[in-house]
Amino acid sequence: MINRRSVWKKLKQEGILDSNDPKVIEWVTYMRDNPKKCWTELIPVYRSDFYDTFDTIVPVLVGMKDPVVNAALLRNLDTGKSNELDTLSAIADTSDPGKDPLTFKRLAKLGNNKINKRLNSKALPTSIKTLLKSVKEPVVKAPVVKAPTVKAAAVKSPAVKKPTIKKSTAVKAPSAKAVGVKKAVAKKGVIKKKPTSKK
Repeated sequence: MINRRSVWKKLKQEGILDSNDPKVIEWVTYMRDNPKKCWTELIPVYRSDFYDTFDTIVPVLVGMKDPVVNAALLRNLDTGKSNELDTLSAIADTSDPGKDPLTFKRLAKLGNNKINKRLNSKALPTSIKTLLKSVKEPVVKAPVVKAPTVKAAAVKSPAVKKPTIKKSTAVKAPSAKAVGVKKAVAKKGVIKKKPTSKK
């Protein structure tokens, strides 16, 4: 288990406890106020609520060169994120394979080409060199995500009633024959116009 006192001491030495960043202060306050929480409980909270402080907090932890801190970082850093891969590379650069061979074995087991190049540039014990040769970079397959199937609800269009015309109010259009007769009669003057009254 990571010694919190040594982490706290390092954070204080680096001036993290006096940071002007409110998120950093919130994180160290959270750590201080939850002394019984182990790192496996703290790290998910850090990732979800305090990840913005990564570039401030994590390099301090790497700078401790503590095998136990390195082990916790190696278990939780993601090689798929560039800033975390850079942190793993920094661990490879700053750690001593003679004093901390376990960190180098864990780094080699990651099978990441970038990290392996860094490891190969160091004077490594034979066991770690052999491990580096045997471990290949894992092939990461993109997860197959099936689109959710949505059943379309049957939409009924509202029933439209056709207007009905009542026979009593219906006006019949005059037939062509009737129109022709009226015109003919009107020309002969048979149909008399009603006189209009003048007032």
